Amino acid sequence: MDTHITRHDRWLGLTLAEQGRLEEAGRLLTKPEADWERQNVYFALVGWVRHRLAVGDPQAAADGARPVLLAADRFAALPACLDVAHEAFVAAGRGAEADQLLEAAAGGPHQDAFYHRMRGRSAAAAGAREEAEAALRLALKGFDDAGYRLEAIRTRLLLAEVLQDGAMRDSARSDARALGAWLLAGQPRPEPGIAVRHGGE
Repeated sequence: MDTHITRHDRWLGLTLAEQGRLEEAGRLLTKPEADWERQNVYFALVGWVRHRLAVGDPQAAADGARPVLLAADRFAALPACLDVAHEAFVAAGRGAEADQLLEAAAGGPHQDAFYHRMRGRSAAAAGAREEAEAALRLALKGFDDAGYRLEAIRTRLLLAEVLQDGAMRDSARSDARALGAWLLAGQPRPEPGIAVRHGGE
């Protein structure tokens, strides 16, 4: 298997999914194989789970995220994997698994913006609005400071949902479309930490 091509295709799939071009994205974001090396699992798992969520199949997304929970120590250095798995469990209403993953992440070395977003998501699901807002604002600052533009946009979308802020939601969606269009226009993939770093590199 040509791992470079695989990563490129999955990166393109993630970008297409952000643009709402789900049928095209689905051809590139297939379910990951358990025996791939870790970096390939990152690209495959995050893309596939996000695509299942985007097409409205949270149970399949959560099922696909189970390997992250079962091997949380392995994924500790890839907080984006922990985060997307947590998102899938919350979306599927599988709170016990979401809580287990959050607990595992809390004991890991990467208590960063991804961890704060997980805390905020869990708090929002539990109806704890103030706690959710505080955690999400920490996450947003972390992503902004690190230059994780796409993750900052996703956090703004979640924060807008918590605050029921339509203007924030619309602004974040517009920024997501613009960023995806820039990538699809043939711009070179940005270096890690510069524009759209996903946290897996």
